Amino acid sequence: MVYNHRQAQLYFAEKGIKPSNLGYRYLIACVQLMAEQPRRYINVNVLYSDIAKDFNRNPLSVERAIRYTLRHLDQTNKEFIANMAEALTYEELNIS
Repeated sequence: MVYNHRQAQLYFAEKGIKPSNLGYRYLIACVQLMAEQPRRYINVNVLYSDIAKDFNRNPLSVERAIRYTLRHLDQTNKEFIANMAEALTYEELNIS
């Protein structure tokens, strides 16, 4: 997966995720990291840990901010992140 910031922004806007939420920045970081090393981030806890290091936070606060940002969706963080990665990969390949 190649990281495309504009695609990520459009995907989040489509899901009703506002850039003003702290979790939005963490989700953008999720996309970037997953594009670079998709196999490393099969476990979302590793993803939270790496994002926390980048933002000088703890993994629990990253998880909580993402959960708060996604509260209006009927998905868990893990489900949303997996679906997001899949959707952005399909968009990249023009399969959608």
